[in-house]
Amino acid sequence: MKPMTLGRAIAVCKSINSPDPFADVEEKREAIRTILGAATLNSMTKHDLLRVMRWMWEQRFAK
Repeated sequence: MKPMTLGRAIAVCKSINSPDPFADVEEKREAIRTILGAATLNSMTKHDLLRVMRWMWEQRFAK
C-alpha cells in the first residue's frame, strides 16, 4: 500500500462513518495513523476527532 497523503487521511476521517466504497477498514486505520502523525490538525474539528474516537471504540468493543 502506498503512503496515504494527509489530505486523503483527513477526508477519510471526516467521513469515517459513511459507507464509502473506497475506504475499507484498513484504509480507515491507515488514515487514523496518518492523522496521529500529523504536526497540526487545523482541518479537523473536535467533532471530527470525536467521531474517529467513537469509530475506534466501536471497532474494538462492539463485536
